[in-house]
Amino acid sequence: MTFGKRITAWLQSTNNASFSLYTALTAFCLYSCVYGFRKAFSAATFDGLLLLGISYKVWLVTAQVIGYALSKFLGIKIIAELQSKNRAQSIIWLVVTAGVSLFLFAIVPASANILFLFT
Repeated sequence: MTFGKRITAWLQSTNNASFSLYTALTAFCLYSCVYGFRKAFSAATFDGLLLLGISYKVWLVTAQVIGYALSKFLGIKIIAELQSKNRAQSIIWLVVTAGVSLFLFAIVPASANILFLFT
């Protein structure tokens, strides 16, 4: 029996408190692992950069907040409808997409890289 199947069997047979503790701990660990993808732009400075007369950092924060909010609403539908066998692979794909977006944000010149912070 594979490790994943053993966990599934245990979760199906365990009590509600253990199940809840396991899922809460798993969600916390996953969130901790991907938290760095949310705040990366704050490590850089954008002093003096303006876009349409507004500070570039304001544009970046706005793009990130809109992207984050949109992902929450889409996630409610998309993640909820995923079959459990595809969920782990989809989460990995989303984290890789976030990593690639941050890499592109870092190498693409300012004012063109805002799209990558949105994604």
